[in-house]
Amino acid sequence: MRLYLVFTSAILYSQIAAAQIPYVDSREKIMSGIVLYDSSEFKKAVLEYKAVHECDTNYALAQYEMAMALQADTAWLAAKAAIDEGLKGRNPARRDLMLLLAANYDYRQKRDSSLWMYDSLTRLYPHDNQAWYERAIVYFKQEQYDKALRSVQQSLLINPGHFRSHYLAATIY
Repeated sequence: MRLYLVFTSAILYSQIAAAQIPYVDSREKIMSGIVLYDSSEFKKAVLEYKAVHECDTNYALAQYEMAMALQADTAWLAAKAAIDEGLKGRNPARRDLMLLLAANYDYRQKRDSSLWMYDSLTRLYPHDNQAWYERAIVYFKQEQYDKALRSVQQSLLINPGHFRSHYLAATIY
């Protein structure tokens, strides 16, 4: 009986130890992915970001970086899936992910969805000029210059030093 208990506990302990998630230093994986991204090796960067487990505190950052790498690699649908995954929980980079999602819609020629996302961002973050600027870019691409000018003017009211907004306003005039 004693041998049976020792044998059973040894088997259970070995299964519990095998079920544990292997340690992965998420900071190193993310930094390695950023280096690969900077050298235009997007697919390798995505593999580094995928190594970060969803229970890790850096998971949201890994999702954001992976979405950027996928968009740079023109894998629009995979990038949208990564963005959606990153937006699921509480995420400190929520604004950045939403901007990335709006850009994703724009790249895929879904300009109405893109404008809707930028409008949502302007309501959620009223003191941020980036959504106004990006919205002006979408209108500019659609050759709706009056709407583009109004959006870029709002961007400049929020951040008068944003040089890209100045350049776009000059281009529209």
